[in-house]
Amino acid sequence: MNQPKGRLHPKPARRVSPAEWAWLDRINRQLAHDEYMQARREFWLAARPATGKPDRA
Repeated sequence: MNQPKGRLHPKPARRVSPAEWAWLDRINRQLAHDEYMQARREFWLAARPATGKPDRA
């Protein structure tokens, strides 16, 4: 029997403990920080001045 769209299942697949929620929150915050730092690095690399060395072909 399929549930109509927008409706939650009457019983979740499994219970997530408060310790697991805390762990997931920590992991998600670390991932968000890593993405932020990668974006800052890319911005910094694009904005830095040229080194003055000619490219060798």
